[in-house]
Amino acid sequence: MTAGEVSYDYDEDIGLFSTFNYNETSRNLRYDFTTTDGSVKNVSLSALKIDQLGNNTVCNEFLVSSSGSILCTFPTSVGNETVIISIFVNGDLKIQNYIRAGTPFDIGDAGYFLMFFLVLSLALMMTESKTAVIVGVIIGFISGTLLSFIRGGFLGIGSSVIWLVIMGIILIIKLNSKGET
Repeated sequence: MTAGEVSYDYDEDIGLFSTFNYNETSRNLRYDFTTTDGSVKNVSLSALKIDQLGNNTVCNEFLVSSSGSILCTFPTSVGNETVIISIFVNGDLKIQNYIRAGTPFDIGDAGYFLMFFLVLSLALMMTESKTAVIVGVIIGFISGTLLSFIRGGFLGIGSSVIWLVIMGIILIIKLNSKGET
């Protein structure tokens, strides 16, 4: 950046200084805002809940003010859910955020250690043949994924495990074609 160049100011572009606060226990979302120039604006918050039962609009609140808070309470859900929050300023979409709520089983980074230990244990239990070790690694990755030991989206983890299975099958075929087991 050279002298005299003005950096991009995100808050100035949307016209708001704002914060999101979500309480998982009470399932309350609080959106606090203040306009950057002190003028009165129509700020609306729309929340779309996506879960196993479908998509539902769970909150559609607005406030016409230069500063204030918008509070939304989300209903309980079955299983995991994602809430997509859209903030409109004077009718224009300015901010979109999402919350992953209702994830009861999250062991954090310890899951990677558990996954490594599971894969290593199953592989070492089957050291009689190379094919059995490969099958043990594949079973370890599949079972660790199904037990949610690793975090991430379903597509990313699922595709990684599928490629691991394909690689294992190719290795088993190559080992069997050479007569090594």
